[in-house]
Amino acid sequence: MPPARNPARNQARAIWEDSGGTLKLREIAEQLNVPEATVRAWKTKDDWDKKEKSTAKKKRNVPNDKQKRFADEYLIDSNATKAATRAGYKNSNIGRRLVAKSNVSKYIQQKQKRLQKKTEITQEKVLAELAEIAFASIADYLEYKTVLREVGKNKDGNPIYDWAMIVNVRNSTEVNCVPIQKVSVSKDGTFKFKMYSKLDALEKIARHLGLFNDKQTVTIDTEKDSNLIDLLTKLGPK
Repeated sequence: MPPARNPARNQARAIWEDSGGTLKLREIAEQLNVPEATVRAWKTKDDWDKKEKSTAKKKRNVPNDKQKRFADEYLIDSNATKAATRAGYKNSNIGRRLVAKSNVSKYIQQKQKRLQKKTEITQEKVLAELAEIAFASIADYLEYKTVLREVGKNKDGNPIYDWAMIVNVRNSTEVNCVPIQKVSVSKDGTFKFKMYSKLDALEKIARHLGLFNDKQTVTIDTEKDSNLIDLLTKLGPK
């Protein structure tokens, strides 16, 4: 009587297929707590790579259900690792590989285009908002200076002077409030004013326009990006 088939054998193949064939055998072995050599033997004996050409081509072009769940989760926050976890992948690091896969990447791009059309949120609108933050100056909202003022009198009745910081705030109806993240006054009278990060906004704009070279592939649409650059120039510092 032949020995019972190890249930991990089918699990190993399912994990490998869920990853689109990108997960290393070592990582599958670690997940199932079996030797890597065993997984490699299963892959060979069960012909994991053997597919009919037409079927293989179709599956390469169409994400499976789990990959689609990953793509939907990725569209929430653009975090590949967290999206993989929420989609049910045990190894969250697979998210980075899934994003790079052509079929998954194409599916994400298609969903993004549909979302843009539905919400009427375009690249130009997003970049315009980022530009408002990136090129804003705190001087547009606050005037701060030090003045010498009387703070009391000495025992002889002569005035005592000290330097004090004076902050004048412009009315919210007079300024662009997009770059402002928080304004508050505490019970003790402490005034707090916070703007969104200029560096974050500048980095996002620069990455979109391909100004950073960090081994990423940049596709440039000359007419579209020219229009975006013109827009940013108008919104930039005068």
